[in-house]
Amino acid sequence: MSLEIKQSVLAASVAGEVDLFTDVRESPTGMPFKVVETAGSISDPEVYRRRTRVCDLRGYLRQPYAKPDGSTGYHCLAEPEKDHVRKGGALADTVGRKCLCNGLFSAIGLGQRLTGDSVEPAIVTAGEDVAEARRFLRPGRTSYSAADVGFFARTARRFRDYHGVNRKRKAAPQGSCLVSTRKGACQHAGLRGGPDSS
Repeated sequence: MSLEIKQSVLAASVAGEVDLFTDVRESPTGMPFKVVETAGSISDPEVYRRRTRVCDLRGYLRQPYAKPDGSTGYHCLAEPEKDHVRKGGALADTVGRKCLCNGLFSAIGLGQRLTGDSVEPAIVTAGEDVAEARRFLRPGRTSYSAADVGFFARTARRFRDYHGVNRKRKAAPQGSCLVSTRKGACQHAGLRGGPDSS
């Protein structure tokens, strides 16, 4: 994911304003796709409407079909509508389809340059946990590393072990720990510090 998009999504996570939805029409393969609504991305209906459909990245998601002469051709539901119809496809099948090839390349900062200074709009996809990405951020930081994620995973496991999550153990006294990761780590399981702490 490009730095600009990553910072935008993290800022939304910190603010509790991540909009994630499952688009059942997005992928030309017919598979549901989880999409993060990001300004300037293809998730914006106006950006999608303005984009000129092209299939110019080798057609990674093309599907084979039989031509009238018996030979094999290839089509993609996200290609230009007229091309799809010319190949015998139904116009209705192209509605809402988005070019994952171009969109995902743009999301990692490799978007193709279009006329003028414009670039192919990105498709930003993520899992359900994207809304909670803020839990990996250390105080005062706007980005996180693999070490931060590892530290969070280790402390979460130690938190579960100490408090007997999924096992029969005596609960800690009420108010004796900070349950919310947004407020801090448990003080009783020795979880203070961070990836740099000894």
